[in-house]
Amino acid sequence: MRFCQSGALCLSLILLLLVFPTSAKAETCFHACMGNRHLPSKVSDQTMRDAMQSCNRSCESEARSKLISEGFGPVLKACIPKRISDEELKKIRSASASVMAFSNVLTWDVKNVLSDKIIRRVELGTQTMSLEDVIVSSAGYLGPGQTGTFYIGNVAQGYPAVQLTTRIAAIYACDTH
Repeated sequence: MRFCQSGALCLSLILLLLVFPTSAKAETCFHACMGNRHLPSKVSDQTMRDAMQSCNRSCESEARSKLISEGFGPVLKACIPKRISDEELKKIRSASASVMAFSNVLTWDVKNVLSDKIIRRVELGTQTMSLEDVIVSSAGYLGPGQTGTFYIGNVAQGYPAVQLTTRIAAIYACDTH
């Protein structure tokens, strides 16, 4: 008995489950927002990217507002993000999910395990179609103990193994004190 009649449809469903997992562990603002979107069954990559970008903007604004309400407004105002140490990077990387690639977008669900830092930017290294190394980045607001999704849109189109070649290059954060 076949559950999927179309190979392309099966692949699309699998990718959606990977990009938008339903487990509570992965329920970031971004995933909740995307889960509440009512997209048509035949959605274009551009429509998907637009929805993802909209959710990213909304969640970034919400995260910033939350940090301000928790008293971090002056910290954010004075913040010039600095690259965290390799040891801190390893702690975050081991506590966080893998980078996901879908519709020419990279997302990374990051768990901030650093009790004294607000993560403001992540940089990912990947490759272009001509196998040149490039660094792409995403800015956001991720307070201590929080989990959030960093979104990078318009990744080089057509490279089939972009997820396999993507690596965490650097994380930039501000001290909370």
